[in-house]
Amino acid sequence: MTKLLYLGEIGYRNAGDEVMWDIFKQEARRFIPNELSLLEACRQEYAHISGYDIIVLGGGSLLAPSYISLLSKAMELNKSIYIWGSGIDKIAGRAGLDSLLHKKQLPVNFVDPNIVNQLNKIISYSRYTAVRGPLSHRFLQSIGVNTAKVQISGDPAFLLQPGDRAKGLFTQYFDPQEPVVGINWGTANNQIFGGKEDIVEDQLAAAAKLLIHKGYSILLYNVWPEDIPASKRLLTKINRPGKVKLADTVYPYQLMALIQKCRFTINLKLHAAIFSAVMQVPFISLGYRFKMFDFAASISMLPFVIPTDNPAVNLEILRLSQDIEKNHANLVRTLKKEINKYTGRLSAAFFVNTLREELRNGRP
Repeated sequence: MTKLLYLGEIGYRNAGDEVMWDIFKQEARRFIPNELSLLEACRQEYAHISGYDIIVLGGGSLLAPSYISLLSKAMELNKSIYIWGSGIDKIAGRAGLDSLLHKKQLPVNFVDPNIVNQLNKIISYSRYTAVRGPLSHRFLQSIGVNTAKVQISGDPAFLLQPGDRAKGLFTQYFDPQEPVVGINWGTANNQIFGGKEDIVEDQLAAAAKLLIHKGYSILLYNVWPEDIPASKRLLTKINRPGKVKLADTVYPYQLMALIQKCRFTINLKLHAAIFSAVMQVPFISLGYRFKMFDFAASISMLPFVIPTDNPAVNLEILRLSQDIEKNHANLVRTLKKEINKYTGRLSAAFFVNTLREELRNGRP
């Protein structure tokens, strides 16, 4: 029997990373229930890959030096490697993003040539490689990686299904008929475009006050426990008792139930925006790093990303909120259509056509 190790940023209580591991387990039990003797997950620093037959690089911004090094080691040990919806983030940075958005060539050796060499070897060796978004794919190409075998799968969290997951939860905060804007805020320890979270926070508070003036209520929510202090600070800055409330959960399925009742959302963190998209709720993304743009580009929502180094984040939020209201029905249809096109790639194309076929043919 075959032993499989899923690599992901597990254990930080980040809703996005945890839910992608949940999805992987769910799909494995659905499609390959009898093919595996062991299915486990861990972060790279705890990975003892010698005891496994298959190594799956899972969802998240894992096309990064530490995980690339681990996959190189797995390759040396002749382990089967699969890459399922991973993405680029920090190694691209603002310069990498700008080069793609403005079709400019990157400087020579923008990424360490050793990393590029390792990526080429890993992708050539892997049984299956899919990245989460078109910008990840294009960035790999731009630094000299052969992407002939690389597919675009979408983010694994796209396999989440919309539905009323926690009936009555929303009414703990607001009347069901009340127009509510969801806002996800938090911290990346100033590792954001512009490097000034305090300024973005002030602009977000100003935008929230204007949205309240327009008749909306505000629901603040978090996808990571460490983000709660920042949201409490934002709550204080908005200072509109009764019109702004902070959800007391970071459980992903409860968050999705809350998001589903919002008119639209404004999100800092990636999976907050993804939860909104899955629930077919239009959203504005605060583009704090490459991954936010990569995700938005994958579902035709790039115009609704505001870079956090934009000096007028508050005004851009108001402009885009007006666009959302004018085009709400069309945006809902777009989200549904765009996410549906990825579900087969993330599910059957990987678990049935690739992983199960190889396992049943004796090629772990």
